[in-house]
Amino acid sequence: MSANPYEEGPFRQVSDMEKPLATIHDLLAGIAFIAETLGDEEGSAIQRIAWLGIRECKAAEELRGDLFRLTHPRREHFEKEGWPT
Repeated sequence: MSANPYEEGPFRQVSDMEKPLATIHDLLAGIAFIAETLGDEEGSAIQRIAWLGIRECKAAEELRGDLFRLTHPRREHFEKEGWPT
């Protein structure tokens, strides 16, 4: 009996990365919003850190998307027919 590629292996691991990355993005966005309530110097520094983190989080999500497509069990089908949006 073969393993279900949707439930274990690289595709499952890549899929499982989506929620933690979204959570990190949301936490950083919250920190950026809170920084707007601080004084200019402190708020600016914290907001810059948050936005740098958000940028890197988005880069990680793009890489995760690439891995999602590369490891998808139906990759050949979607490469012919087009990926759902």
